[in-house]
Amino acid sequence: MKICVPSTGQGLTAKVDRSFGRAAFFAVVDVGTMRFHCLRNLPLLPGERGEQLVAEMVSLLGVDGVLAECIDAKACHILQRSGVKVFEGVLANDSVQEVVCKLRHGQYQEAALLPEGSRSPFGCASSAEWP
Repeated sequence: MKICVPSTGQGLTAKVDRSFGRAAFFAVVDVGTMRFHCLRNLPLLPGERGEQLVAEMVSLLGVDGVLAECIDAKACHILQRSGVKVFEGVLANDSVQEVVCKLRHGQYQEAALLPEGSRSPFGCASSAEWP
């Protein structure tokens, strides 16, 4: 399984970036082998659809899932429609390696989509909260 993690820097020791759309980098990690590569995010101008553009880019990377603290609802829809799982419960003070290890040990659950039109800044809700 390959996972994408927004990060503040390059490498497995980099911290998870709290902002999915404006993250400095994206670490793409093979969960089984911990092999990874990092991609620099493109700078966005104010008012651009950052989260949605990044979600479209990530959906083309061939990853199976995304580990992020916050993802906007529209970006969540784009990822999930593309077959990319979104996992919740990630904390920005954890490193990329820590969150991937926590995923391996079943500490995150796949997020469910919020109802259409939701304005939640987090974008995803736990499947236990929504039918």
